[in-house]
Amino acid sequence: YSPLPPLKTCISPQTNAVAVLSQAFSHPSILDSLLPCVTSLILSTTKDPTALTSTLPLLTSEFSQKYITAIMSSVQSSITSSPDPCVTNLLQMSSLTIGCPQFFASNLSHLTSSLNSVTSEARLSPSIRLNASQVLCNVAAGLRKEVLACDKTTANFAGTMSDLICIVRDEVDDDLEGWMEDQPTFEPCQVWDEDDDSLAAESYLEALFHDLGGRISLPVVISSLQTLGTSWQSKRALLAVLERLFEACPVASKPHASQAVNLATEPSQNPRVIHQSLQLLGCLCNKSYVDQSDPKVLEFVSNALASQGKVVKHACAALISYCKGGEGCEKSNLLPFLQPVMERLQSGPLSHVNTTATPGSPPILAAGISSIAAVASVVEDAFEPYYGVTAGLLQVISMGVTPEGACASANEPSEMQTLRGKAL
Repeated sequence: YSPLPPLKTCISPQTNAVAVLSQAFSHPSILDSLLPCVTSLILSTTKDPTALTSTLPLLTSEFSQKYITAIMSSVQSSITSSPDPCVTNLLQMSSLTIGCPQFFASNLSHLTSSLNSVTSEARLSPSIRLNASQVLCNVAAGLRKEVLACDKTTANFAGTMSDLICIVRDEVDDDLEGWMEDQPTFEPCQVWDEDDDSLAAESYLEALFHDLGGRISLPVVISSLQTLGTSWQSKRALLAVLERLFEACPVASKPHASQAVNLATEPSQNPRVIHQSLQLLGCLCNKSYVDQSDPKVLEFVSNALASQGKVVKHACAALISYCKGGEGCEKSNLLPFLQPVMERLQSGPLSHVNTTATPGSPPILAAGISSIAAVASVVEDAFEPYYGVTAGLLQVISMGVTPEGACASANEPSEMQTLRGKAL
């Protein structure tokens, strides 16, 4: 593009290329085509020990800083123009932070503050902000010791965590009617397609929680409890973030379990908030972080069993976690709720035994059957008054089966086989 000064004698082609590219950073007009070349070059160099030895002196702090500045220039231009080049460049940077994190080690503060300015920029599209977050997740994983050794860098990561929590809140789909009409499936982690950006932010948060630990993560989440707002989107976001925190930092977050239970069991009429509350309660039960002598957890789950669709299926899952998660459940804790739990299971999930041809019914019925098995295993002989449910189970077992025990149809849906297995 313009004359370059003569290169010094170099040992390898990679070293020649690094020298050329380093000088070419002064040409902004070709940055979009230049950055992928830089990424590919450095990644290929790191795979060749001989070339790496001769090239590393040129991969200096100055070169790294020029690379970061070029990416940030691309981000700024995307505010008023097409975001596509910026997304591509951030993906290139993400590949580089995975393949050669040491390239950024001498410029961590500059890198993290620059990317934090991207994640906090509301004018940018969620995809750009999330791509910047992905780069930071890679940095936290690849340079964990270096990150934790610098207070300024950890402060930048704390800022990004706060930004991601806001994305979890702001990018969740507010179509409650559409969400409720979405039929349950047999997938254990069924997701709503319209929540893609919100779920991506959750996953990046969990990665940062895991790599940076409770010392950095807990203050951010606790602060969010006070500042995120009172809308249902805010409440759902807090519940989702708390679940990710307990999964990623179980030891550090354990002292806050009672506060999380109180938040999760607050009454709500919003199905998405109830659904997320059940998700958090199931997580806490699986880790034995729930005081089972406190009746509010079972009371909340029992009430949720009277819901519909995905919420009632999730309530069944939470009940199973309460009965079987962690160290298990004491019979004395479940007995006071046995009658309302069984009545709601029979009038709700088990009532789908006659509607298995209706979309969404088989997964709810299967969840209800598993819940009854979990309850019966805890209360033992106290289950005797409810033994009549076996009539419905026998009906499920015989569905689509000939008197000889063979499948009546060669094209039987796999979900019917799952249902029979649950009933057995």
